[in-house]
Amino acid sequence: MSYELTQTQFEATLQLNEEYRYQYFFTWIKKVKEFYILKNNEGYLLLEEDDPQNQDAQVVLPVWPHKDFAKNFAQNHPAYQDYEPLAIKLEVFCTSWTPVFTDKNIAIAIFPLKNDESCILLAEDFKKEVTNEK
Repeated sequence: MSYELTQTQFEATLQLNEEYRYQYFFTWIKKVKEFYILKNNEGYLLLEEDDPQNQDAQVVLPVWPHKDFAKNFAQNHPAYQDYEPLAIKLEVFCTSWTPVFTDKNIAIAIFPLKNDESCILLAEDFKKEVTNEK
């Protein structure tokens, strides 16, 4: 389900802190049933969690609620400018990707911005959040 953001919506959403972006992300993707990742010819964009407290750095898949936010992230990072947004259906992610991500210990970075700040969830927790499981 594709939708267009107004410039005002886009800019206002970028001003949200990571907690509000988290809420925005899940509220929106539950409605539209998809989210966006970044992909280039070599594959999906995976990042390494940058947490000095965590000695076992974790690989994360950054996700966005709209293609414009994903594209903005890529444009603001010189190393990712060849990446393009790719829509992922929520049902496909929950049924096909979640088991693989769980096995490979790949987490999900929710709606990161230029400074890379975002909430990090394990794949199973992401699935629980979108399916309202406890």
